[in-house]
Amino acid sequence: MAADRPAGELRIAYLLDQFPSVSETFILREMAELERRGVRILPCALTRPDVGAPVHPEAEAFRSRTVYRPPRPLVGDWLRACVRWPKGGASGTVLALAHSLRRPAHARELVGSLAAAAHFAPALLASGIQHIHAQFASMPATVGLLLAEITGLSLSLSLHARDIFTDESILLRQKLLESEFATTCTKFALDRVLSTQPAAVHGRVHLVRHGIDIARPTPDYRPSRQPIIAIVGRLVEKKGHRVLLRAAQMLRRRRGDLLVVIAGDGPLRPELESLAESLGIAALVNLCGTLPQDQIEELLAASRVLVVPSVVAADGDRDGLPNVILEAALIGTPIVASEVSAIPEFVVHRETGLVVPPDEPRRLADAIAAVLDDPGPALERAREARRRVVAEYDIRRNAQALEALLRETVARREDAPSRPRRSETPDAEPTGKQG
Repeated sequence: MAADRPAGELRIAYLLDQFPSVSETFILREMAELERRGVRILPCALTRPDVGAPVHPEAEAFRSRTVYRPPRPLVGDWLRACVRWPKGGASGTVLALAHSLRRPAHARELVGSLAAAAHFAPALLASGIQHIHAQFASMPATVGLLLAEITGLSLSLSLHARDIFTDESILLRQKLLESEFATTCTKFALDRVLSTQPAAVHGRVHLVRHGIDIARPTPDYRPSRQPIIAIVGRLVEKKGHRVLLRAAQMLRRRRGDLLVVIAGDGPLRPELESLAESLGIAALVNLCGTLPQDQIEELLAASRVLVVPSVVAADGDRDGLPNVILEAALIGTPIVASEVSAIPEFVVHRETGLVVPPDEPRRLADAIAAVLDDPGPALERAREARRRVVAEYDIRRNAQALEALLRETVARREDAPSRPRRSETPDAEPTGKQG
């Protein structure tokens, strides 16, 4: 609605890894809602989606204007950036090279990010961009750090689970110190950042929850006659597919009539196929691959239960609050989930779902059986989950919070355009884990 749109259009560059990405629909929803509110977004992506990969219809509005990093770094891009921004080009180059010399293991990302930043910079100038926002603190934020150095624009970050719980995000402390603000989408992640990063950045880190469009029509919850147990997510360690398959073997001994539908794809697919075969449940398991959003919703509406058996991966990676939980709650599908990371912030045991310890197949099987055997309480918990998602996870309310931060930042920078940047020297970068 135009009535609640603040006057004046902002122009923001969004730095993304892959765009569009079916596993990052939450970012697409955020972009679409910000545009509805008068924030013009220029997506700048490091990689293109795989040919033939499902694409959310809302992504089409952004694809034609998305700027993609070229497949190979182009020296000409860097030279043109140095000519157009002599001081910024030199400063960004020194920053990348100095950190590369100090941490040779980071050199490839830093040099690649410098090339990407040099490629994106003219597009930002041509589009009248006022601010840079990086989604993920890994390479998109490394590009953002150098792009802000080159162009003199302000920078902000959205931190996600992998950024916070693994060592993947290089120079995280410097990125936070250079940023006008950063956001996390769960309190669990916020607390982790505040406990691992210096006090100087604490006032810049904000909780801005992900949201879903609660006004958009969704399928009615009508579970199929055959009990479907659904799991939705990439086939990677932290999603806990192995735990669910072992739980499914136990459930088959109690009740043979069930179907486990695994929606998603990833590197663990061959292993999961072999595991289902070795457990004797291959006939009960449907690895249906990556599905478009409308088919995900149809699957959730037909399932007796959504299972989110998340675990902490060997490298420390873990889920935050998977968005499929919010999608299932809006439809009214009962939820069983692991007590990992921020999941209990929404899935409260015996209130909005059932929660079990991670990596315990028997406990998971018991919780799924409780939903299948006694659907009345499960549906009451699902109704409470729907009430909560409507009250707390409306994309309009949550995107408004991010918009306010963006507008405050741009207004502050325009009032004080000559304010020096808060660059650290390479020697100031601490050793050890960066959060």
